[in-house]
Amino acid sequence: MSNILKLDNLTIPEHSNNNHVTSRLVVRESVQHANLISRLAIIMMMVTVAYYVMYLIFAFNAPWQIFAMFAFTSIISYFLVRINRLNFAKIFGLLSFNTIIYLVAASETHLTNINLYFITGGIAALVLYDYQEKIKSFGFITFSFALYLLARFSPYSILPNRDFTPQEVSIISLFNLAIFGYVTTYLVILLLKGNYLKKEDLKRQNAELVKINNELDRFIYSSSHDLRAPLSSLLGLIQLTELEHDESLKKDYLKMMRGRIAAMELFIKEIIDYAKNARQETEYELITLNDEIQKIINELKYMEGASTISVQCTGLENIKINCDLMRIRIVLSNLISNAIKYRDKSKKKCELLINAVTNTNSVSIEFKDNGIGIPSSQHEKVFDMFYRAHETSTGSGLGLYLVRETLSNLKGSIKIHSEVGEGSSFIITLPDDANVYIK
Repeated sequence: MSNILKLDNLTIPEHSNNNHVTSRLVVRESVQHANLISRLAIIMMMVTVAYYVMYLIFAFNAPWQIFAMFAFTSIISYFLVRINRLNFAKIFGLLSFNTIIYLVAASETHLTNINLYFITGGIAALVLYDYQEKIKSFGFITFSFALYLLARFSPYSILPNRDFTPQEVSIISLFNLAIFGYVTTYLVILLLKGNYLKKEDLKRQNAELVKINNELDRFIYSSSHDLRAPLSSLLGLIQLTELEHDESLKKDYLKMMRGRIAAMELFIKEIIDYAKNARQETEYELITLNDEIQKIINELKYMEGASTISVQCTGLENIKINCDLMRIRIVLSNLISNAIKYRDKSKKKCELLINAVTNTNSVSIEFKDNGIGIPSSQHEKVFDMFYRAHETSTGSGLGLYLVRETLSNLKGSIKIHSEVGEGSSFIITLPDDANVYIK
């Protein structure tokens, strides 16, 4: 029962878009609660069946309404989880369980140990409600205790009183004790497991926050340098242009200015992509993969060196994927533009081959070029923020970092194969649970 349920319709408040760490934590906790309630509903049904079999074997007198109520409570609680009504499922389950136990306890002798289940109800409340909702858990514990007092010391009973022989009392009490011990032990284990998972979530959250803070420090330092450098160059070129009288040199200076402005514009675009990927929630839509790649190739045709590289696409025909358009464009654009930036100018023919391989419900896309290549010692480093694999690189060092982080948000992955002088191959894979559709 480790993977009973996944929530498909879980909604996160709008303000959580500003904090992916928090929203992911909310999702994990909600799924854990859903699975927990489902387990308890299944346990209740199993215990109901066990009691029904015991009563049949020993021919004990028990109203069929009791078994029907337990079964009904189990089914409704499970159904409420399936439709994502978790809070209502908790309230309904605890109220129904305690009420049914009271009805049984009030109609038979306390010597059957039936009153032990009020303790089970109290522990279940502690399991189902976090510390932040301690008032609710204490409220249900008080409710369980009040019903125990009422059943134990009040002669009133809604159900007809049932009398058992001493032998029947012994059998029922032993059975109640065994079931109580099993269920209570299971609840305690769930409580301990819940505390453990919360600690692990907190550790993961802290690790993510440390990573974000470190990246923010590096981002501020490196981005300020990368923004200042082209501005300083522009200022110097403007001063030279003002002093220059040769028109041909002025044109050269203007061309260099355009190059600096283009570099700054690209860097600002990467910063915007970084912010979008970090803050925006994933929004899935059906995307025709070949169309998007062709659009990006067309957008990059004015990039320096783009006219000298031949781009060939294979296996992309009629492939549609259910993905986040903004993020998939970040990935595709950076990988294609990298092939243009780091082409091998010494080769007669510069090439980029884009090939898609599909499985039942996944797709892998390879971007293979014959560019300058990357040393094997730097294959992992190229995905670090602001890392430049080549001393002559004019890029910001954000491109491949953005690709990896964006794929991480899409639950995808990227692999690199590259040799200096031979070229590079980047293979991205969108996983099965990304809902990939092949047409």
